[in-house]
Amino acid sequence: MKFEKNTETKAKFKKIIKENEILSSTVIIDSKSIPTHNVFEKKGFDGNKKIKGVKLNIVVDLSGFILESTLTPANIHDTIGGLNVMDKCLNKYTNISTIIADKGYRGFFYNYFTNEKNIKVDINQNKTSGFLINSFRWIVERTFAWLIKNKRLVNVYERFNSSFLFFIKSVNFKLIIK
Repeated sequence: MKFEKNTETKAKFKKIIKENEILSSTVIIDSKSIPTHNVFEKKGFDGNKKIKGVKLNIVVDLSGFILESTLTPANIHDTIGGLNVMDKCLNKYTNISTIIADKGYRGFFYNYFTNEKNIKVDINQNKTSGFLINSFRWIVERTFAWLIKNKRLVNVYERFNSSFLFFIKSVNFKLIIK
C-alpha cells in the first residue's frame, strides 16, 4: 500500500514539474513608448503614439516579472527592438520555446524566431476591430502598469540607457520581493 501511494505521489510530482517547465518556457514580449527630456542620448519620435522619446521593450514570464529589457529610440519598429531584447533573453534563458506577442511583431520577427530559432511565436490574429483581451497578453500590460506606479519611470529623466534600465530592474526586484 505504501508503495502505491509513493508511486502516485511521484506521478503527481512529475506532472507538476512538467507543467512548470511549460510555464517557464513561455515568455511574453511587448513595447511601450516613454517620453524623454532633451538630455537623453538616443531618442526618436513614435508617429503612432505621438511621443518624442524612447521605446521600452520588455520580455516577461507568465508571472509578469521582467526577464530582459532594452531601450531603443521611439521611431524604431517593434520587430527590431523585439529582436534585440529576445536575443539577449535567449542568451540568458535557453529553455524558451514559446513567445506570445501582439500584431506589431508580425513579419520579420515572426519568421526569424519560427524558422531560424525554432521557437513558436503566438501572435493574436483577431480580424475584428476594437480591444480584445488575449488570454496571456494582459500579463505584460499589468507589468507596464506596475512600472508606471513608480513616478520615476513615467518619463525618462536620465542621460543614459543604463541608468533608466537600472531603475527598471530595481522596481522588478521590489515586485519580486513583495
